[in-house]
Amino acid sequence: MSDLALKTYALSFAYDEGNELFCNVDFELHCGEIAVICGSSGCGKSTFCQCRVGIIPEIYDGYLTGKRELFGVDVATLRLPDMADRLFMVFQEPGAQLFSPTIEDELCFAPENLCWEHSLIEQKLTAALEKAGMSAFRYASPNELSGGQQQKIALACAFTVSPRLYIFDEALSQLDKEARLEMLVIIKQLAAEGNAVLMIEHSRENMHIADKIYKLEQKQLILQPKE
Repeated sequence: MSDLALKTYALSFAYDEGNELFCNVDFELHCGEIAVICGSSGCGKSTFCQCRVGIIPEIYDGYLTGKRELFGVDVATLRLPDMADRLFMVFQEPGAQLFSPTIEDELCFAPENLCWEHSLIEQKLTAALEKAGMSAFRYASPNELSGGQQQKIALACAFTVSPRLYIFDEALSQLDKEARLEMLVIIKQLAAEGNAVLMIEHSRENMHIADKIYKLEQKQLILQPKE
Protein backbone atom coordinates (compact mmCIF):
# COMPACT_ATOMS: atom_id res chain seq x y z
CA MET A 1 0.00 0.00 0.00
CA SER A 2 1.30 3.46 -0.90
CA ASP A 3 2.94 5.62 1.76
CA LEU A 4 0.98 8.55 0.28
CA ALA A 5 -2.35 8.30 2.10
CA LEU A 6 -4.31 11.02 0.30
CA LYS A 7 -3.72 12.94 -2.90
CA THR A 8 -6.03 15.22 -4.86
CA TYR A 9 -5.50 16.80 -8.25
CA ALA A 10 -7.45 19.93 -9.19
CA LEU A 11 -10.37 18.97 -6.94
CA SER A 12 -13.47 21.16 -7.23
CA PHE A 13 -16.94 20.72 -5.78
CA ALA A 14 -20.30 22.49 -5.68
CA TYR A 15 -23.63 21.39 -4.25
CA ASP A 16 -25.27 23.74 -6.74
CA GLU A 17 -23.76 24.06 -10.20
CA GLY A 18 -21.66 27.19 -10.55
CA ASN A 19 -21.43 27.82 -6.79
CA GLU A 20 -18.18 26.05 -5.88
CA LEU A 21 -17.04 25.58 -2.28
CA PHE A 22 -13.46 24.98 -3.43
CA CYS A 23 -11.77 25.03 -6.82
CA ASN A 24 -8.78 23.20 -8.37
CA VAL A 25 -7.30 22.14 -5.01
CA ASP A 26 -4.19 19.96 -4.86
CA PHE A 27 -3.40 18.20 -1.58
CA GLU A 28 -1.13 15.47 -0.23
CA LEU A 29 -1.06 13.67 3.12
CA HIS A 30 1.59 11.06 3.92
CA CYS A 31 1.61 8.28 6.49
CA GLY A 32 3.10 9.49 9.76
CA GLU A 33 1.81 13.03 9.23
CA ILE A 34 -0.84 15.04 11.06
CA ALA A 35 -2.51 17.72 8.95
CA VAL A 36 -5.14 20.20 10.09
CA ILE A 37 -7.67 21.97 7.90
CA CYS A 38 -9.21 25.06 9.47
CA GLY A 39 -11.42 27.85 8.20
CA SER A 40 -14.62 29.73 8.89
CA SER A 41 -17.87 27.89 9.58
CA GLY A 42 -19.53 26.74 6.38
CA CYS A 43 -16.44 27.22 4.19
CA GLY A 44 -16.47 23.56 3.10
CA LYS A 45 -13.88 21.87 5.37
CA SER A 46 -15.97 18.77 6.07
CA THR A 47 -17.23 18.66 2.50
CA PHE A 48 -13.63 18.67 1.26
CA CYS A 49 -12.88 15.57 3.36
CA GLN A 50 -16.06 13.83 2.27
CA CYS A 51 -15.11 14.40 -1.37
CA ARG A 52 -11.66 12.96 -0.89
CA VAL A 53 -12.79 9.71 0.68
CA GLY A 54 -15.77 9.01 -1.58
CA ILE A 55 -18.72 9.93 0.66
CA ILE A 56 -19.34 12.57 -2.00
CA PRO A 57 -20.68 11.76 -4.57
CA GLU A 58 -21.35 8.16 -3.41
CA ILE A 59 -23.82 9.24 -0.71
CA TYR A 60 -24.30 13.00 -1.16
CA ASP A 61 -24.86 14.46 -4.62
CA GLY A 62 -23.07 17.42 -6.13
CA TYR A 63 -20.80 18.56 -8.94
CA LEU A 64 -17.34 17.06 -8.43
CA THR A 65 -14.34 17.35 -10.74
CA GLY A 66 -10.70 16.42 -10.35
CA LYS A 67 -8.99 13.23 -9.22
CA ARG A 68 -8.72 11.67 -5.76
CA GLU A 69 -6.34 8.92 -4.71
CA LEU A 70 -6.44 6.90 -1.50
CA PHE A 71 -3.17 5.05 -0.90
CA GLY A 72 -2.42 5.24 -4.61
CA VAL A 73 -5.82 3.95 -5.74
CA ASP A 74 -8.33 6.11 -7.60
CA VAL A 75 -11.23 6.68 -5.18
CA ALA A 76 -13.66 6.54 -8.11
CA THR A 77 -12.83 2.84 -8.51
CA LEU A 78 -13.50 1.96 -4.86
CA ARG A 79 -16.79 1.05 -3.21
CA LEU A 80 -17.41 2.31 0.31
CA PRO A 81 -16.99 -1.23 1.79
CA ASP A 82 -13.56 -1.39 0.12
CA MET A 83 -12.47 1.56 2.27
CA ALA A 84 -13.24 -0.05 5.62
CA ASP A 85 -9.66 -1.17 6.24
CA ARG A 86 -8.15 1.96 4.69
CA LEU A 87 -9.70 4.86 6.58
CA PHE A 88 -11.93 5.77 9.50
CA MET A 89 -13.75 9.02 10.28
CA VAL A 90 -14.51 10.24 13.79
CA PHE A 91 -17.26 12.86 13.89
CA GLN A 92 -18.21 15.78 16.14
CA GLU A 93 -21.12 13.82 17.64
CA PRO A 94 -19.67 10.45 18.69
CA GLY A 95 -23.06 9.15 19.79
CA ALA A 96 -24.36 9.56 16.24
CA GLN A 97 -21.99 6.88 14.91
CA LEU A 98 -22.54 4.40 17.75
CA PHE A 99 -25.74 2.44 17.24
CA SER A 100 -25.34 -1.03 18.78
CA PRO A 101 -26.75 -2.06 22.19
CA THR A 102 -23.33 -2.83 23.67
CA ILE A 103 -19.72 -1.81 23.07
CA GLU A 104 -18.87 -5.40 22.16
CA ASP A 105 -21.56 -5.41 19.46
CA GLU A 106 -20.31 -2.07 18.18
CA LEU A 107 -16.75 -3.28 17.74
CA CYS A 108 -17.86 -6.54 16.12
CA PHE A 109 -19.99 -4.83 13.48
CA ALA A 110 -17.30 -4.06 10.88
CA PRO A 111 -15.28 -7.29 11.24
CA GLU A 112 -18.44 -9.41 11.03
CA ASN A 113 -19.51 -7.59 7.87
CA LEU A 114 -16.04 -8.25 6.47
CA CYS A 115 -16.66 -11.96 7.22
CA TRP A 116 -13.69 -12.41 9.53
CA GLU A 117 -13.27 -15.59 11.57
CA HIS A 118 -14.69 -15.38 15.10
CA SER A 119 -11.29 -16.07 16.69
CA LEU A 120 -9.73 -13.17 14.79
CA ILE A 121 -12.60 -10.85 15.72
CA GLU A 122 -12.17 -11.74 19.41
CA GLN A 123 -8.44 -11.09 19.20
CA LYS A 124 -8.88 -7.73 17.45
CA LEU A 125 -11.73 -6.64 19.75
CA THR A 126 -9.74 -7.32 22.92
CA ALA A 127 -6.66 -5.53 21.57
CA ALA A 128 -8.69 -2.54 20.34
CA LEU A 129 -10.41 -1.98 23.69
CA GLU A 130 -7.08 -2.23 25.49
CA LYS A 131 -5.45 0.25 23.12
CA ALA A 132 -8.31 2.72 23.63
CA GLY A 133 -8.19 2.25 27.40
CA MET A 134 -11.80 1.04 27.43
CA SER A 135 -11.53 -2.67 28.31
CA ALA A 136 -13.73 -2.24 31.40
CA PHE A 137 -16.64 -1.04 29.23
CA ARG A 138 -16.90 -4.02 26.88
CA TYR A 139 -20.46 -4.91 27.89
CA ALA A 140 -21.71 -1.37 28.59
CA SER A 141 -24.17 0.53 26.43
CA PRO A 142 -22.74 3.43 24.38
CA ASN A 143 -25.52 5.58 25.83
CA GLU A 144 -24.06 5.16 29.31
CA LEU A 145 -20.71 6.73 28.35
CA SER A 146 -19.47 10.31 28.46
CA GLY A 147 -18.60 12.15 25.25
CA GLY A 148 -14.90 11.47 25.72
CA GLN A 149 -15.53 7.77 26.35
CA GLN A 150 -17.75 7.58 23.25
CA GLN A 151 -14.95 9.07 21.16
CA LYS A 152 -12.58 6.41 22.51
CA ILE A 153 -15.06 3.70 21.56
CA ALA A 154 -15.38 5.19 18.07
CA LEU A 155 -11.60 4.90 17.80
CA ALA A 156 -11.65 1.37 19.18
CA CYS A 157 -14.04 0.47 16.34
CA ALA A 158 -11.35 1.71 13.96
CA PHE A 159 -8.60 -0.19 15.77
CA THR A 160 -10.40 -3.49 15.11
CA VAL A 161 -9.84 -3.12 11.35
CA SER A 162 -6.52 -1.20 11.56
CA PRO A 163 -6.95 1.55 8.94
CA ARG A 164 -3.93 3.67 8.04
CA LEU A 165 -5.85 6.94 7.69
CA TYR A 166 -7.83 8.61 10.47
CA ILE A 167 -10.01 11.67 9.86
CA PHE A 168 -11.25 13.69 12.85
CA ASP A 169 -14.08 16.00 11.80
CA GLU A 170 -14.13 18.51 14.70
CA ALA A 171 -14.16 15.44 16.94
CA LEU A 172 -12.70 17.33 19.92
CA SER A 173 -15.08 20.27 19.91
CA GLN A 174 -17.56 18.95 22.49
CA LEU A 175 -15.08 17.34 24.89
CA ASP A 176 -14.01 18.78 28.22
CA LYS A 177 -10.35 19.70 28.71
CA GLU A 178 -9.31 16.36 30.22
CA ALA A 179 -10.98 14.28 27.50
CA ARG A 180 -9.63 16.60 24.78
CA LEU A 181 -6.05 16.24 26.03
CA GLU A 182 -6.43 12.46 26.22
CA MET A 183 -7.63 12.38 22.61
CA LEU A 184 -4.71 14.56 21.46
CA VAL A 185 -2.28 12.07 23.02
CA ILE A 186 -4.00 9.21 21.17
CA ILE A 187 -3.92 11.14 17.88
CA LYS A 188 -0.19 11.86 18.25
CA GLN A 189 0.42 8.17 18.94
CA LEU A 190 -1.50 7.16 15.81
CA ALA A 191 0.85 9.29 13.69
CA ALA A 192 3.89 7.98 15.57
CA GLU A 193 2.78 4.46 14.60
CA GLY A 194 2.90 5.43 10.93
CA ASN A 195 -0.74 6.28 10.31
CA ALA A 196 -1.91 9.39 8.46
CA VAL A 197 -4.11 11.78 10.43
CA LEU A 198 -6.31 14.56 9.07
CA MET A 199 -8.10 16.88 11.51
CA ILE A 200 -10.86 19.35 10.71
CA GLU A 201 -10.48 21.97 13.42
CA HIS A 202 -11.60 25.43 14.50
CA SER A 203 -9.77 25.61 17.85
CA ARG A 204 -6.15 26.77 17.82
CA GLU A 205 -5.65 24.84 21.07
CA ASN A 206 -5.83 21.57 19.16
CA MET A 207 -3.58 22.50 16.25
CA HIS A 208 -0.19 22.41 18.00
CA ILE A 209 0.21 18.70 17.30
CA ALA A 210 -0.07 19.19 13.52
CA ASP A 211 2.84 18.91 11.11
CA LYS A 212 0.96 21.06 8.60
CA ILE A 213 -1.95 23.49 8.96
CA TYR A 214 -4.09 24.53 6.00
CA LYS A 215 -6.80 27.17 5.83
CA LEU A 216 -9.70 26.82 3.42
CA GLU A 217 -10.60 30.30 2.23
CA GLN A 218 -11.58 31.91 -1.06
CA LYS A 219 -12.10 28.41 -2.49
CA GLN A 220 -8.43 27.50 -1.98
CA LEU A 221 -6.49 25.42 0.54
CA ILE A 222 -3.64 27.59 1.80
CA LEU A 223 -0.70 26.27 3.83
CA GLN A 224 -0.30 28.31 7.03
CA PRO A 225 2.92 29.14 8.90
CA LYS A 226 3.20 27.28 12.20
CA GLU A 227 3.39 29.51 15.26
